[in-house]
Amino acid sequence: MMAQQQDPLEVEAVPDTASMMSATEESVATGYAAEDVGETKTLEWRRFLTNGGARVSSWHDVPLFANKKEGTLNAVIEITRCTQAKMEMATKEEQAPIKQDVKKGKLRDYIVPIEWNYGAFPQTWEQPDHAWAGLEALATKGDNDPLDLVDLSKIDVACGSVIQVKLVGVLAMIDEGEVDWKMVVINVADPLADKINSLEDAEVQFPGEVGKIREWFTWYKSVDGEKGDGPLGSNKVEGKEPNVFGFDGVALDATKALEVVEETHAAWAGLVTGATAADGLSVSCGEAAALAAKGVSAH
Repeated sequence: MMAQQQDPLEVEAVPDTASMMSATEESVATGYAAEDVGETKTLEWRRFLTNGGARVSSWHDVPLFANKKEGTLNAVIEITRCTQAKMEMATKEEQAPIKQDVKKGKLRDYIVPIEWNYGAFPQTWEQPDHAWAGLEALATKGDNDPLDLVDLSKIDVACGSVIQVKLVGVLAMIDEGEVDWKMVVINVADPLADKINSLEDAEVQFPGEVGKIREWFTWYKSVDGEKGDGPLGSNKVEGKEPNVFGFDGVALDATKALEVVEETHAAWAGLVTGATAADGLSVSCGEAAALAAKGVSAH
């Protein structure tokens, strides 16, 4: 069944999903806010992340870990659940503001609304020339973006919000020959978050939801968006092949998810320190992020 659509730019941030930020991995309450530039629903619109009134990079300046000992990470939400506008970090622009994706000169919408809050982990990078063990036969490169995440919570989170999440598992999506990991997480502000520490817990609290995530990402580009009795409550488009998943489509556990996070965090550090060529990506960041990258690279 297709989700009911809402306007992603009219969703207000939820007060109890305030972000936590620390360069030393100690939880310190910090306020992020959003600054919009340009008219909404235009090619020029951008949503910048600010901290203390100053613009910061949504990709580089938000620490990856909110509290590493407690297993909480910061997540930048790009797309609010039950919306269609395909929002994403503009990784080639300074401070990586959020913008609406463009395809063939037009603003891009998903064919069917996405049912979950969707975003990215800051300070991660799926390096194009990185080979992932176990996926060599399906893909030869990463997708050149920060690591994607899908939030199981039913709390609506505004585009541009920074929230804390816990890892639940990960799906190895393959998109046109590229590895495009989909991290499954839970917003710690959700009333059920304390009960979810594994895929098994998620199945108890959100029955069938991880399977629905896999199904949605399998078919979202291969249906026509009209109501029907095919995939996603729509109709399959002939000639458009669905995405596939590594590891036989099985969701891997939170331990594997953390390994993926750590590996992409190390790739990000190489990018920011200059050990890896940026090839047009913006690596502009604040002093704290630069020091963090150097620290990761040193290990």
